[in-house]
Amino acid sequence: MQSTAIRNEMRDWLLRKEFSHSITLATHNPTCSTAKAKDLLDEWGRRMDHAYVGRKWSQRRGCQGCEWIAFLEGQHSEPHWHVLWHKSPDLPKHREAKVSEEYWLESSTVRGVANRHWRKLTKTGDADVQLIYALPGISKYVTKFLKHSNSLEAFTFSPAYKAHP
Repeated sequence: MQSTAIRNEMRDWLLRKEFSHSITLATHNPTCSTAKAKDLLDEWGRRMDHAYVGRKWSQRRGCQGCEWIAFLEGQHSEPHWHVLWHKSPDLPKHREAKVSEEYWLESSTVRGVANRHWRKLTKTGDADVQLIYALPGISKYVTKFLKHSNSLEAFTFSPAYKAHP
């Protein structure tokens, strides 16, 4: 299948999904390799799950962790991730109430948690968090480089991601 067709299929698929936030995780480090960028994303995901799921996050990560899809961009200049993110629909009610009260419903607080964890990992990077109001526009933006083979090979899902109908 032609790479442009694959990109368009991904865009169509994303339109059927629900995400609450768009998060750009920038390294601001032109020497960061694709492998290092992937390691940073994986560790950021672990830290977000810990903040979100709570104490026993590592045991519950696969079923209750944050659900996201990340697209890598700038592999030959300055790697950064475009992440479509939402909380797990499988989080127990008692934890969801605690999380909602503490910091997860407001974009500004999601921004703070995401940015704090990303900056600790990258030292030079930052996280830009936006609420998603129009998925068609954001799905086109995050997939713009999927027509290139290195970008097509680099997109990834969180361990908890489930393809909900």
